[in-house]
Parts: sequence; structure tokens; C-alpha cells
Amino acid sequence: MLKIKPRGKTLYISGTFMGHRIRQSTGLPLHNKKKADLMRLGIEKDIFDHEMGISFKFTNMSKTWSDAVDSYINHKVTIDDCTRLVISYLTPLNGYKFLKIRADIIDDILSAKVSGSSLNRYRNVVNAIINYGNKIWGVDVDRVPNPRVDDSRDEHLVRHEVANLLSVAKKQHMYHYEFRTLIFCGLRLGELLQLDHSSYDGTTNTLFVHKYAKNSKTNSRAIPIADKELQDFFGSKAKGIMFDNVLSKKLNSILRALLRGVGVTRNVRVHDLRHTFAYLIAQGGADLGDIQLLLGHKDISQTMRYRGWVRSRAEKYISKTLTL
Repeated sequence: MLKIKPRGKTLYISGTFMGHRIRQSTGLPLHNKKKADLMRLGIEKDIFDHEMGISFKFTNMSKTWSDAVDSYINHKVTIDDCTRLVISYLTPLNGYKFLKIRADIIDDILSAKVSGSSLNRYRNVVNAIINYGNKIWGVDVDRVPNPRVDDSRDEHLVRHEVANLLSVAKKQHMYHYEFRTLIFCGLRLGELLQLDHSSYDGTTNTLFVHKYAKNSKTNSRAIPIADKELQDFFGSKAKGIMFDNVLSKKLNSILRALLRGVGVTRNVRVHDLRHTFAYLIAQGGADLGDIQLLLGHKDISQTMRYRGWVRSRAEKYISKTLTL
């Protein structure tokens, strides 16, 4: 049953009728309930007629996700690479009714592609499209929740934990090279899944990492590969994607299971392997500028979370060298 509800200074029609979820502004002030109720009855009649195969007059109910995307693109002056990528990822939604778009469906699709702060950037693009559709069609589709990423989190593995993890992953054939690459290259999961045979230069043992899409090497960051196992693995990839058939949504649970097997019970996520890379190179002598460059941070403020690791190393050097 649809109901008339106030929202701010305007009356809205909301509720579920014959399986159709409706949230629509009437555009009417709070005192005009009679006219709003007539609109409600009209919407219910249109839904009934549609279900009975008679007609379908309530045009906003027929709008699809692809209609929303097209309207948003036509409204924007320019479309950046991130927006294009999100739209391409969400093509499975093109036939969905805009009013039936669900946050969990969108998150399932996006989470299979990216994680962490990248996932939140993609959610922001989705919400911009939803906001514009709500505005032009006078509806109220729920936005996708965008929880704040905890930038203070610095969970990581120490050297012996890394060795134990990679040993058991190799023995059990459980994403050994995926975890090895994330740890020794500091990649985001989305970057890992985009690597192909052209990403690696065997003559210089360098991995070229592209943040969103394949571009020239000048638009990527270069990571030296010193690990012999990774050199051999990357060098063996003559064509195609390096890491296919990765169940990205299950990687966190697989990682935790492997770590429990070697005695690590902390809540370590796949993204924490990127922090592990930062920790290991900081212990090896890298400064914040080095870490920023290798992690691909645009701003040094993103790298400042690791300053404690660099400081502890510096204090050891000072205690050893600046004493008489």
C-alpha cells in the first residue's frame, strides 16, 4: 500500500504496491494532501494496469539504470576514466528498473573488481548517478552506503610471518603468486588483477603498474622486482592476463585461513599486504618519499601513516652513529 508522507516541506508518495517499491515526490506542499492522495491513486492504478497488461502510464517507473547513466553522461561536461570504468563494470544493471536498484547488488559487482579506498571512489560515482536520476525524475532511490575507510589502520605482517604465509600458500597451491606479488610489490588488489604480460620488463626486472586502465609506461609507476620467484613467474607469462580465475571476494577469507594455519590470528586483510610492503621497505631503509613513489600515492599526506616505521628505523641509525 502506498502512503503519503511529509519530507521537509514537500509531500512524498512511498511504499510498496504489487511488488513495486515507490518513493516519489509529489511536488506539493504539506497542506495539499487531497491532491497528493489523487496522485497516489493514479500511481496505484498505473501499476495495476501494468501488472494486468493493460497499459503503463507511470513513465518514471519504466526508467532503467542505463537511462540514468545516459542522462548523467549527457548532463556532465566531461567524463573521467574512473566514471567510465564504473559504468563499464555496472553494465549488468542496464536492464534493471532504476527504482529497484539495490545497494547490495551494486556492492557485490564493485567489490569483485576493487577494494578499499578505490571501492569508495566507485561508490561515489554510483551515488552521483543515483542523485541525478532522483533529481530529474522526482524519485528517491537509496544511495549506496559509503563507509569511511580507516586510514589509521596499519595492520601488517612482519618478515617471519611473510615467510610462513608464502610457504604454506605454495604448499597448498592457494594463491601463492597472488599473495607474493601483493606483498613484494605493494599493489592494490585492483592493480593486481589488471596485470598482463606487457606489464613486466624482463630485461630490467621491472613491473609497470597502471592504476585504472592500460596506458603507456610513462603513465604508470615502476616497481623493481628483486624476488627470483616473481622474476621467473612474470617472465613465464608470454601473453594474456597474469592472474585470471581469481576469486577476489574470497581472498580475505582464504588469507585469514592460511594465516591461522601458521599461528597468525590477527584480522589481516588482503589490503594489509600493501601495508606489509611499506613496512618491509621502511625496515630496509626506504624513506617516506620512496614509499610514496612505490605505492603510487598522489599526496605525501597519504604516506605519513607510515612515518612511525621510518622514525623507528631512523632512531636506530642515530643511536648507532651519532654517539661518541
